[in-house]
Amino acid sequence: MEYYYTYWITNIKTGQGYIGKRKSNRAPENDLSIKYFSSSSVKEFINDQKVNPNDYKYKILQTFDSPKELIDHEIELHEKYDVAKNPMFYNKAKQTSSGFDTTGTTYTPEAKAKRSAASKKYWADSINRAKQSAVLKKALSTPEAKANQSAAVLKQLQDLEYKDRRSASIKKSRSTKKSKAKTSAGSIGRKWINNRLGEYKFVKADQLEDYLNSGWVLGAKKGTLESKAKQSATHKKRYEDPTERAKTSAATKNKKYKDERI
Repeated sequence: MEYYYTYWITNIKTGQGYIGKRKSNRAPENDLSIKYFSSSSVKEFINDQKVNPNDYKYKILQTFDSPKELIDHEIELHEKYDVAKNPMFYNKAKQTSSGFDTTGTTYTPEAKAKRSAASKKYWADSINRAKQSAVLKKALSTPEAKANQSAAVLKQLQDLEYKDRRSASIKKSRSTKKSKAKTSAGSIGRKWINNRLGEYKFVKADQLEDYLNSGWVLGAKKGTLESKAKQSATHKKRYEDPTERAKTSAATKNKKYKDERI
């Protein structure tokens, strides 16, 4: 069964509110403030509800039998309270029959100053920052969130223009004297060690003796047949691409030319 309802969320401390609509397969009383915290794009507003639930009041305004009735009621409320312009609402746009109207989302200097001051005060508190950090870490640690992040990265890497920009950016950052010095300093004296049980670490020189005295031995991780086969397949697939082969050939010729000059 599907439920259609409009709702009003109020921040008890600031008086700011949010008016929205919702279609859910859960009854409104088992949805709002439990599984759903509005469709607002203001992240601080969403996160703060989860961290400080007692600072918010939730009201289910009306339920409906159809999506059209639902949208009509939201349009009426947004128009009545002029939520896109009213600084006392988190809404950044008004619902219209053809979508959201963002007209009027520019705020007066006073409203901007008020919002800015409230935001700075909130984030200046180390407790608030810690709470928000904990909420985000928890949200990003779920299997679903990790899968979404992985899918987003893979999608980006399929874009050849993005790969070229990313590669150029990495090369540029690593070519600076500061970066080279940092990389060199971080590697000097480091050694691979293992505990003979399959656990490996790349430790600093000042940590090496303690590890060796506790039973660890020198030795780097050797690739398994499975990992080697996987790497080989990846390389073969990469060099099947004429563009990749051309890039590699050009880089090799360029390096050879530089070596000859030296």
